[in-house]
Amino acid sequence: MTGTAERLQLTGMRLREQRAEMRAGRADRRTERLKHRVDVLQNELDREREAREELVDLVRHEGLDGSSSRRGGTIAMLAVGGVAYLLGAKAGRARYEQIASWMRGARERGERAMAEQTSSSTS
Repeated sequence: MTGTAERLQLTGMRLREQRAEMRAGRADRRTERLKHRVDVLQNELDREREAREELVDLVRHEGLDGSSSRRGGTIAMLAVGGVAYLLGAKAGRARYEQIASWMRGARERGERAMAEQTSSSTS
């Protein structure tokens, strides 16, 4: 019986070793997949950094960072704002007059209706 017990122990040890090797193999494969993912992400990050630096250089080169003539930009903004104000004021006044005349008409109709109702109720 001791021979059988020893064989069982050896078989159990072999099975444990095989499981450990299988786990180690799975861990190695996962590690390799993760390393590959890290490499892919690192390459994407490098490309994005390069693109960002190109954009920053372009903006600096073109003077779009606000360091170029601020006076010209301010004058243009004031001119556009002035024209928009004038056009808006004219359109706003016309719309105001339209609404005001509609309200006057509604008030007059209401006054007439009230007058007719009071005159009919007193009769």
